[in-house]
Amino acid sequence: MSIRAPLYLTLIFGLTPPPLSFALPQSSAVEEQEGNQDAKIYQVKQQDGSILYTDSPSTDATPLTFSSQTKNVVNHHEPALPAAQISADKQSSQSHYAVNIAFPAPDATVRDNSGNVTIRAIQPKRPFAPQYQLVLNGTIEATNTTGIFALQGLPRGAHNYQVKVINNKGKTLASSEVRTLFLHQASVLINNN
Repeated sequence: MSIRAPLYLTLIFGLTPPPLSFALPQSSAVEEQEGNQDAKIYQVKQQDGSILYTDSPSTDATPLTFSSQTKNVVNHHEPALPAAQISADKQSSQSHYAVNIAFPAPDATVRDNSGNVTIRAIQPKRPFAPQYQLVLNGTIEATNTTGIFALQGLPRGAHNYQVKVINNKGKTLASSEVRTLFLHQASVLINNN
């Protein structure tokens, strides 16, 4: 005869038997338990020697009795929250990141013969993301924690740029609008003499 460990402990130490699984839908099982606090549990010894616990009586089933200390009945009925309140609670629990470009202004003209341009981004509200990422002309140019990007050797012409705030894994949390700056450089063909 083979006795499983949980049953063995149950018999020796008087512990409650292992949890039962019923084929009833959950709502039916709850209603049945609420309606009948003295529901019977049966023990059936199967052909292979294992023990089966069930709530269905049969000819070879032995009814089990439990002391009042082993009964654990919890009646918990909490009113359902309205969908609007659930949505509002979920929204307030989520963090909203933001990033703005402080300098240069939209469609700014920058005059620098060396092609040096500084772009500065800020996060106007909490929570603050750990990193800033500059996207220049559609490609990632630089990533840092300050939000200040000092570009050097930029060629003359129009340049589109955007700043994103990202987490430590590189996931974008917020993006600024795409802006354009116009870099002007003095022509080498102009003679200032």
